[in-house]
Amino acid sequence: MKDLSKKSRQPFLHGLPQVDLPKSRQDNMEHVRSWLDFQPHLPELTDEHLHLYLHACYDNLEKTKQMIESCYTFRTLTPELFSNRDLLEQGLQGILDICELVLLPQPSPEGYDVVLFRFTSYESSRFVFLDGLRALFVAIDFYLSEYRLGKGLVIVFDIKGLSFAHLAKAYPISMIKKAFFYVQECMPLRLKGIHIVNTGTIIERLMALIKPFINNELGEMIHIHATVDSLTEQLPVDVLPEEYGGKAGSTTDIYNELKNTLLTQYVDWFIEEEGLRTDESKRVGKSAVKDTLFGVEGSFRKLDID
Repeated sequence: MKDLSKKSRQPFLHGLPQVDLPKSRQDNMEHVRSWLDFQPHLPELTDEHLHLYLHACYDNLEKTKQMIESCYTFRTLTPELFSNRDLLEQGLQGILDICELVLLPQPSPEGYDVVLFRFTSYESSRFVFLDGLRALFVAIDFYLSEYRLGKGLVIVFDIKGLSFAHLAKAYPISMIKKAFFYVQECMPLRLKGIHIVNTGTIIERLMALIKPFINNELGEMIHIHATVDSLTEQLPVDVLPEEYGGKAGSTTDIYNELKNTLLTQYVDWFIEEEGLRTDESKRVGKSAVKDTLFGVEGSFRKLDID
């Protein structure tokens, strides 16, 4: 039996937050726990995990079970994205050095957390696409642990400095498909909006690249802003950092503090998270991820067709 007493095997490094939970939550947890008893291929999950997935799915039981199944099956079958999660490893360190992912201190007027992503080095030679995706999923898990059962998340992508040379490195196309599948089907958070700012001439090519893999729900969340002025029409200056004309402090200061937290508290947490994977030898029946979500062939082989 796996040792889930370690905080590194929990979804929240600092424990379950003290929040008001739905009155039906306990019954729902018991339902999901009973379902898990008949899923021997899934990893052993704590009550914190069940809170995370039920919260993300607004306590919809069927969606919760589907998300748990999809998430851990996907992580198991895509080691290129979810293995080697050592934060001190060269590839992840390279992305941390050329990008900033900033969890802004003030929520949106609706109470949603706001995350800002931007490049700090525009040299395409330093950008490794696969490492970028791995770092993105590390950042999502870090956010889920730190902010825990959040009301919702808004992401701002500042693509200033993004060039056609960067887009040319976005291969194979199968990686883009896999990334968007995870975001839309497996990611246990309440995504509320995506703002792409400082778009320049690259935006048409970027949208053409990702549009085939976006469902209608996600597509409706995406907002395009040629300038920061357009962004402030939807996110007030109190929320935005100084570099964007706001009052939330410097992105660099916020990022350095978060990066320090990540590298001093989460190294073991991410390494041991890799133990939470499916055991496909114990699976009873077919996998929905393989046979339904990824086509009748039941493998990720279909995604390798560009």
